[in-house]
Amino acid sequence: MLKDLFRLIYPNLCPACEEPLPKGESMICPACFENLPRTGFHLQEHNLAEKIFYGRFDFHRVSSAFHFSKGNSVQRVLHEIKYKGGTDLAEQLSAWYGKHLAEKGWFTEPPIFIPVPLHPQKMYKRGYNQAFHLAKGLASAVSDSKCLDLLIRREDKGSQTRKGRFARWENVENIFAPVDDAILNQPIVLVDDVLTTGATLEACAAAIKPVAKGKISALTLAFAGQR
Repeated sequence: MLKDLFRLIYPNLCPACEEPLPKGESMICPACFENLPRTGFHLQEHNLAEKIFYGRFDFHRVSSAFHFSKGNSVQRVLHEIKYKGGTDLAEQLSAWYGKHLAEKGWFTEPPIFIPVPLHPQKMYKRGYNQAFHLAKGLASAVSDSKCLDLLIRREDKGSQTRKGRFARWENVENIFAPVDDAILNQPIVLVDDVLTTGATLEACAAAIKPVAKGKISALTLAFAGQR
């Protein structure tokens, strides 16, 4: 409660350290940004994010920007993005990551970034889809790419947070579908906030595959799987 009150009085706080932002900074303080634990997955063959999907779905590439662990700065940043309207922060961080990936040759063709969708009821309640803003930021940094809402969520079966691997898969199996008449000739990059077991991204990939002519990859802001 004290932290929330402090935010009302001093709204420009860094979401990572919860200290007032330096003059001229509006999203995250430079020191916290530099100290966010980067994964380096995009530079690694058979990285931990890719290995999650072995024997499940043949993604072309999978990567995450930062390591997530309980109580770390990435968790606090994600909380800001997901629950406190931090859409600008989402776009800033994902644009940084998109530029970094492009410089390292991660995109051989301009892709379509497709966010993992929210159910309409949850979208109405929250007011925005954080995955859309992550996808939007990526598209802003990658030349000739697009950010398109091309998946729909047909059911809302609740949060995945406290579910185990198998329960997560059961929770999302067959609940996603492509929008009507979607035919996708460009490479696809599915975008979500956190990769844990991969159940949601796997379900989205299975749904989009019948209408996707190019390769399918996946990107998340954070990786919460086992190291």
